Amino acid sequence: LTGRFPYAVVGNMRDVLDNILRAEPGRPSTIRRRINDEIETIVLKCLSKEPERRYQIAGELAQDIRHYLQGEPIEAKRDSTWYVLRKNLRRYKAPVAVAAGFVLMLAAGLVISLALWQGSAREKDRAVRAEQTALEQQRLAQHRLFDGLIEAADSRVKSKECAEARRSYCEAWDLARQIE
Repeated sequence: LTGRFPYAVVGNMRDVLDNILRAEPGRPSTIRRRINDEIETIVLKCLSKEPERRYQIAGELAQDIRHYLQGEPIEAKRDSTWYVLRKNLRRYKAPVAVAAGFVLMLAAGLVISLALWQGSAREKDRAVRAEQTALEQQRLAQHRLFDGLIEAADSRVKSKECAEARRSYCEAWDLARQIE
């Protein structure tokens, strides 16, 4: 199909067998771009490492090829994203572990940052409420002071009125005596 083997077959026999057993075959469309997506799916299903993922009998393969030639949907399914991801996670354990650790550190940093931000927001709210309470108490004290000053001024006015009335009364009394 591509003019090449799906695995590297150069070197000693042990390396060649190791490639066949462990290495994933290259995608045919990367070698020849004209290879149809459905043909590539059929080929990769034939080359799958896990027996349960391959065609179980030659008749299933023949049926998929017939479907393809007739323009009908093939039975072979592309590997799901979850399957490919899981397979790559197994293959690249160390880089995945490092990436996972990095993501966990970022997540922990985010959680800590959010907790500190919420704490500072709470403290700011408390400070604002305390300032509002202090201002309210100051206003109340000012009102009490003004009320006291007004009462004192009223008392002075009343006592001045009394003094003037007394003076007027005394003058009138003195005048009345002089007339008698």
